Amino acid sequence: MASRSWIEVRICLILPPNPILENPAMQPPLGPLYLAAALEAKGHRVKIIDLRTEKTILQEMIPRGRDFYGVSATTGEYNYAKQIAEILRSREPNATRIIGGCHATHLPVETLREMDYDLAVIGEGEETILELMEWTPPELVKGIAYREGDDIVVNEERPLIQDLDTIPFPARHLLPTSFAPDLYYGARYGRGEIATSLITERGCPFNCAYCANWDRNLRFRSVENVVEEVKLCIEKFNCRRFKIIDDEFGMGRERAFDLMAALEPLGIHFRAATRSDVVNAELLIAMKRAGLDEISYGVETADDDVLRRINKRETVEDSMSAVGWAKALGIRVKTYLMVCLPYETWDTVQRVKDFMRMTKPDKWTLSTFIPYPGCDIWKQPEKYDVRILQKDYSKYWLYQDDPITENIGGANREELRQHRIELWNYLIGESWRQGSSP
Repeated sequence: MASRSWIEVRICLILPPNPILENPAMQPPLGPLYLAAALEAKGHRVKIIDLRTEKTILQEMIPRGRDFYGVSATTGEYNYAKQIAEILRSREPNATRIIGGCHATHLPVETLREMDYDLAVIGEGEETILELMEWTPPELVKGIAYREGDDIVVNEERPLIQDLDTIPFPARHLLPTSFAPDLYYGARYGRGEIATSLITERGCPFNCAYCANWDRNLRFRSVENVVEEVKLCIEKFNCRRFKIIDDEFGMGRERAFDLMAALEPLGIHFRAATRSDVVNAELLIAMKRAGLDEISYGVETADDDVLRRINKRETVEDSMSAVGWAKALGIRVKTYLMVCLPYETWDTVQRVKDFMRMTKPDKWTLSTFIPYPGCDIWKQPEKYDVRILQKDYSKYWLYQDDPITENIGGANREELRQHRIELWNYLIGESWRQGSSP
């Protein structure tokens, strides 16, 4: 990259199609919005193109004449990201093409070998993207992979941003879908006042075998910084409803209570997700006072043996207690369930049915286990008696009907598929809502 004044730089950030999402507004793209904010703070001109609702990518959807094009893609969006690179390579040959996101973070060399991008950003991108926009030679930029002739070079890892308060608030003004009337209640549950997404911490210290989260270092924004952003959303956008997308909301018990106390006077409403063993009745009371209307728990399965073997480090009793505490306080409860897991049997499926019948959560989501690149099952499937049957990334979607794994010595692919059908039919039938709850 030739040396130029960074103030001249124009960059377009592109969100690829995501056909598996029932409504892309349910997943506001905070990552690109944070990148855009960091760029704008340095005077760069940024445009975000949201193609998540598209099924076909047309050349005219992508603006011409930018210096840089950045694409953030998950594993399931792999083929779309590849198409975007091909369009850019033929139409914008002088522009620098960058890919980031979880897939490129875990597989940077493979990504650049199979897609026509110049650079892959590994991990957090706010500091990396600024260096690239200043036309810093790639060999001097930490946390990227880049082409050097026919070779792919992976640079030294970039340290994580420790002071999250130094990152500008997301550039929500660049993307209309940052605020949506159907974000707060969620898919199929109706529309209401506008809501936006919010994150108060980064990273997850746990290491569940099925999870491809690359960031295991838990870092918190200060209470004051979170409150400042919430007030900004209220005053500038008239938004008082938030979907908090922390991996495990409420971690850091003392800080969690301080945050709830600071949010309580603001009169907001929010929904969040966490682990069952993070909360207790006292913390849920504080959350409700601060505006919590709905809590989601990553239950996954109701089989303690499976939970132990996939390193979930929670128990069924943890989940039952957490659901019970929230319901007793009048907080809506959503459970995230996962089917087709390692070691799963028909008995496991029955235990999930029993759990739902006993706890009666208000909402639920049923996903299919996918061995995403980066998770421990992807890295060493034999450790979990799993056989990965295909690596066509267009099939790597959590909510598909057909599993792409089978359990060695256990349920084969067809039996796992039947597990999903059986559990899905049971859940949508809602017979489990009858009877008494704990």
